[in-house]
Amino acid sequence: MKRALIADDTKNIRLLLSRCLEHEGYQVATAQNGPQALEMAQSTPYDLIMLDIKMPEMSGTEVLRRLRQQHIDTPVVVMTAYGTIKNAVETTNLGALCYLQKPFTADKIKKVLEELQQELAGDETALLAYIEGQLGLGAYSQAADSLLAMLPRHTLDPEIYRLLAAAARGQGDVAAAEKYQLLCDTLRSAES
Repeated sequence: MKRALIADDTKNIRLLLSRCLEHEGYQVATAQNGPQALEMAQSTPYDLIMLDIKMPEMSGTEVLRRLRQQHIDTPVVVMTAYGTIKNAVETTNLGALCYLQKPFTADKIKKVLEELQQELAGDETALLAYIEGQLGLGAYSQAADSLLAMLPRHTLDPEIYRLLAAAARGQGDVAAAEKYQLLCDTLRSAES
């Protein structure tokens, strides 16, 4: 199951987003402020983070900056009721995938999630880099699920098998890791 973190100091926003994301198949965690969001994102791998810009103690922009400094490349949607061009440019430069203006509806959230999925699926290189980041955080099962979903479209891509081998090793499945690594090596040899 995909995991999402929602960081917003407004309870009703957290509830609306939680319901929308749960309806889309996410397991949701919530944070009420920036430090709590940062701590949660550092300790648990997420597939999506939704950050409010204006939060107590630490802004969403600062949370995003610190996550990127720590090489946590989870896709981030930035939310704000106080949209400025400066904020949009700054968060985009920090790697936010989407800048969502408040107020929004459940339909708008659903549309944003669909667009993000298409964007991530369309850029296979970015998706593989994201999956490799999941492996680095110890999210072996999630990474394996994502890779196995990609496999039917990319059966001859050695990188998928290399990452599957890493996920299997992380889960302690030595036999599967050896099988995937052999497939990776065979495909790389065929490319040479």
